Amino acid sequence: MSDGEFPRRLAGPFFKVKANRERMKGRKPKGPTARARSAKKAKKQRDAAPIYPAIDLRDGRCSRLTGVYWGDLIHRHHMEGRSVPSSLENVISLSPDEHLVGIHGRGGQKYLRLKGNAHVIGGVEVWRKVDGAWVKQANI
Repeated sequence: MSDGEFPRRLAGPFFKVKANRERMKGRKPKGPTARARSAKKAKKQRDAAPIYPAIDLRDGRCSRLTGVYWGDLIHRHHMEGRSVPSSLENVISLSPDEHLVGIHGRGGQKYLRLKGNAHVIGGVEVWRKVDGAWVKQANI
């Protein structure tokens, strides 16, 4: 064996199969329904990606709610859900905290709701939860 070669037992297709089995140990293999669902989700993400540069240009990679610049960390939120095609009217830029905690309720309760047309300045209504009731706060 020369200096640049791997030992024979660590190379080849059998090693890849064995490594994959070790990685998948304890997990259920994906069935046809799960694979179809995963493929559909991946297609939606690919379809949404071309609109993101236009949203970054429009919002300047700043949160529309606070106006703070977040650069590559900016999150984009679909106001009407992913069932509606991604468009400039439907997607808005938010900070990671506003998006994950405020909109989706990670680590607590949801306290933000957005409605309207994101492509129009002042076209998005911001609703905040105050004492258990949703109160319209502003238009952004």
